[in-house]
Amino acid sequence: MNLYVLAGALRGDRKVPKYLPSAAQARKRLLDHMAEIEAEQAQNRDVMKVDSVKEIRKWAQIYSYSYSQSLTGCVKQLEQLQKYTKEIVGEQGYVLPVLYSLEVWLG
Repeated sequence: MNLYVLAGALRGDRKVPKYLPSAAQARKRLLDHMAEIEAEQAQNRDVMKVDSVKEIRKWAQIYSYSYSQSLTGCVKQLEQLQKYTKEIVGEQGYVLPVLYSLEVWLG
C-alpha cells in the first residue's frame, strides 16, 4: 500500500500523507504468523526420524534468517523512499488553528 501511495504522489505531484501504515509492524506480524505455522508443523514432525527432523530444522533456520534479513532490508528501503518522496513532493499536515490565526494576525 505504501508504494502505491508514494507512486501516486510522485505521478500526480500530490503531497504524501503525514502518516502511512508501518511496514515494520506488517513485517513483524508476518514473521510472528510464520513462527506459529512453523510451531504447528514441528508438532506434526514428531513421528519422523530424528535425522530428517534435524535436516529440516537446519534448512528452516537458514530460510527463516535469510527471509527475515531480506524483509528488514526492504523495510529500511521503503522508509528511505518515504523520506525522499516527502522531500520531493511535500507532506500533508494538519495546520493548527492557533498557528494559522497567529500567521493571519501577524500578517
